[in-house]
This record gives sequence, C-alpha cells and structure tokens, in this order.
Amino acid sequence: SALSAALNKAIAAVGKSAQSAGGTHSSQGGPQQGGTQQSTGRGQAGGGGQPASADQIAADQAAVDSANAELAAAQQAVAAATMVSPITGTVANVTATAGQSAAAGSADAAVVVIGSGQDEVTTAVTDSQVGQVKPGDKATVTPDGSTTPIAGTVTAVGALGTTTSSGSASYPVTISLGDTSQRLFDGATASVSITLGTTQAAITVPTSAITTLGGFSVVKKVVDGKASVTRVTLGVRGPAVTQVTGGLRAGDQVVLANMNAPVPTANLPQVRLGGGGLGAGGFGRKAAKGGGR
Repeated sequence: SALSAALNKAIAAVGKSAQSAGGTHSSQGGPQQGGTQQSTGRGQAGGGGQPASADQIAADQAAVDSANAELAAAQQAVAAATMVSPITGTVANVTATAGQSAAAGSADAAVVVIGSGQDEVTTAVTDSQVGQVKPGDKATVTPDGSTTPIAGTVTAVGALGTTTSSGSASYPVTISLGDTSQRLFDGATASVSITLGTTQAAITVPTSAITTLGGFSVVKKVVDGKASVTRVTLGVRGPAVTQVTGGLRAGDQVVLANMNAPVPTANLPQVRLGGGGLGAGGFGRKAAKGGGR
C-alpha cells in the first residue's frame, strides 16, 4: 500500500544517512607492560574509509525529510479514508459502492445510521417560504394515523434547493422533536406545521376579506349598512385569518370576498395566529434521512 511504501522509504533514507555518518579508525600502541593495545571502528561511507562530506550529509538529510513528508501524507490519506458515524447506532442502509465518489454536503445519504436519541422530521418549503423559516422556529408534527401533535423545533434549513415536478424550487427543513410517548417509525410520514409568527390580543379579519393592490392592502368596511374601501396595515398573515395593525378597530364589520368560496391558501405563508402552516415530512433519527410525501 501507499502507506507501507512511504514507511519503507523513510526507513531506507534514515539508514543511508546513518551509514554516511560512520568512518574507519584504527590505532595501535607500542608495547606497554608486555602487551599490545588495539582498537578498531568500522564504517561504510565516503569510500575508502573517508568520512562523509558535508554535501553528502545534506543530501541524505534532504532524502530523510522527503521520505518523512511522504509518510505523513500517506498517514493522513489513511485517516481520511475512514468513515465515522456521528452517532452510535445500527447501519440501516448503504447506497455507496466501492470506487464511487461522494460530494461533500450531498443531500443523498450514502449510509443511514439509526440510533437511539432525539427523533427528527425532514420536510420541504417552497422558494417563497424558505426566507421566512429559520432555526429555532417552533413547529408541531402529527404522525399519520395519529391525532396527537408532537412539539418540535426547526434545527436546520437547507441552502441548496431542488426542482420539483411543477418546476418550482423546494428547500429541505429539519425539525427536531421533543419527548413523546408515541411510537415513531423511521421513514413514516407526518403533517408538519411551522409557526412563522404569533400575536396576542390582536385585531384579525378573515384573509379572504383582504385585497392587495400593489404595495398596500384594503378591506371593505361596512358603516351604516354601506361598504366603503378602507386601507389597512397588516401584521401576521395566515391562510385563515390575518392580523390588522392599523385601519380597523375591534368590532368593525368587513365584507368577505365570497361567503361561499373556500378560504384561499395558495402562495400564502404557512402561518396561523398562535399556530403554523401545513406541510408534510418524514420521520428519522439524527444522521438519518426521512422521506417526505
């Protein structure tokens, strides 16, 4: 492997440098107290038993440094090739294959890990709504087949959108759920409501009674049995009712657009006073991918 080759090269470079630093020395003394003393050291460098030159030592050191650099790079490559899960759990699905490349930040999960801990739901919002949703927003999630909502909090809003079948862009939103006694299943679907704004003790009118003309909004206020166009200032808007912060007082009567027509919901933010809008999402665990519907 690359790591073994780099390690062997470093060892060889160090060994060569050690050989260059050696030398040969022999000394022999005269007779001392009836005997002979001799000491011998041996080396291999330089040729002819000569010490290594400064240039040879510098070249050997450069080779050692180069080999160590290659070894460090190989060790980093081995460490980067190890996939580590951010949670403790069980691998539920693997879509990656040997030799396949993976892009950083991809929305497609190569490995799905299911573990104990906090449940979460993934859903999506449109390009007209994504700017209104932010981490920390409160949400409620009602699992399919249940009538009991679960409180949650938006923890992430994706910056990369995907194109839907209708041609519009949608952006992923992750919601972490609070404690619940309900049994939740990975991949199950649910209705999601995100609260984008709330107000207390507000003057509200049915949203269908409001007409928007350019940059301002009006209602038809009834005074002495006659309807007159009145400009109003709006606060929190929702599909059913909308807050009016100016132009009306409590008790004023307004004309609805059509008493028999359903309340319009298209292109309106997912907001209700004290509540939120409707969406769909899928359950999952942290680091797991749920499917929306």
